[in-house]
Amino acid sequence: MRFSKSTLAGLTLLSMIAAQPVQADDIQARLQKAQAAASQKDWDDALTELDAVIAIDKNNVTAHSGRALMLVQKKNIPDAITEVTRVIELDPKNAGAFKLRSDLYKQTGDNAKAKADFIACLRLAPEEATKLEEAAVAASKKEDWENAVNLWALMSDVHPGDAHILYERGMALKGAFYTVFLNNSGSPDFQEHMDKLKADTKASFDAAIKADPKFAAAYLAQDDIEVINQGLKVIPDNADLLVGHARKLLSSLPDNDMKKQALADCDHAIKTDPKNADAYGTRATANLFLKNYDAALADSAHSLELKPDNFEVLKLRGTIYNRKGDYTSEAAEDERALSIKSDDEIQFSCYLALTHLPDKTRAFTAIGKLIDKSPDSAIYRQSRAELYFDQKDYKSAKADIDKVLTAEPDNKDAIALRDKIAAAQK
Repeated sequence: MRFSKSTLAGLTLLSMIAAQPVQADDIQARLQKAQAAASQKDWDDALTELDAVIAIDKNNVTAHSGRALMLVQKKNIPDAITEVTRVIELDPKNAGAFKLRSDLYKQTGDNAKAKADFIACLRLAPEEATKLEEAAVAASKKEDWENAVNLWALMSDVHPGDAHILYERGMALKGAFYTVFLNNSGSPDFQEHMDKLKADTKASFDAAIKADPKFAAAYLAQDDIEVINQGLKVIPDNADLLVGHARKLLSSLPDNDMKKQALADCDHAIKTDPKNADAYGTRATANLFLKNYDAALADSAHSLELKPDNFEVLKLRGTIYNRKGDYTSEAAEDERALSIKSDDEIQFSCYLALTHLPDKTRAFTAIGKLIDKSPDSAIYRQSRAELYFDQKDYKSAKADIDKVLTAEPDNKDAIALRDKIAAAQK
């Protein structure tokens, strides 16, 4: 907070005077004289008038507040702090006084006291706390994790024991963890930093659970099946936890019992919440693993009815059709998914499905998009070379395979295809 403009000091003092009930004429007159002096940057005359008011009324909050502002203008920070402290003693719910003292403590380097006063200000001024929470939400949305972590930490100081805030702080810490993991693996304190972020993340989620043992999201966010199991002991019919448990079972190489348990979890979730789109989508995955392809298609269709244009479910349906050998439908589902989000893996799957169809035009278009995006990809060029070869377009096939071999001269598959092309051209 800055007070370098005389008009600010004058207007602030004037507003305090205007806010006061009618006082004795002498006090009111002196306060107005103090305001006039402050507007002219005459800090000493303003202080003289304010001292006169305090001599008449030692508990006059306006006069003490004005003195604090004048002392700030004179850069007398220690005395300004003393004066603001007197204001707080007289008016303990004065949020502005706590904010001013917080800024003054910050100038002296006493960050602990500055933080304590800032938190006191936020507790007294809910509208300011709301602005801080909005800033924390915005930082999280922008994935500005360091700022988000600090803002959510402040919010948890303002509202200690608030499960939602503790959860959001945990999510910000989790985001920071993955950012450090991806970008700072070579730094000397990498492992120490990662360990601390991991511990802080768990502590924040655990604190959210302690504050609200039925807060399902705080269990799920830890990506740990044992933690999810703990949650299910507390809220056994929670559909989100049941789906989360099923997903963890299917996320590794599940054996048959694990697949069946995942299916049972989803059945339970759907019974509890018949409109849970994720439950149907996850049950479709379990049925895919169990080779119940028709059931998987039915579940995934129901999931899309509840949550249309779900990229992951459309991607799943492409896989199901692939297992059934229905390449026309696989390509159609992949193209629906790609209309929602660009994804090279799905684009390549779509291409492979299209190669099975009689008309190869769409296949060439699909692989062409991938090559345009990644012109140095040997896999994509070699795939197109094979398609050209199958269509007896040996010249185009050779052009692609020559580029592959320029980049990877020892690529055995490419060498074999080059030789096949040469033999076909004779």
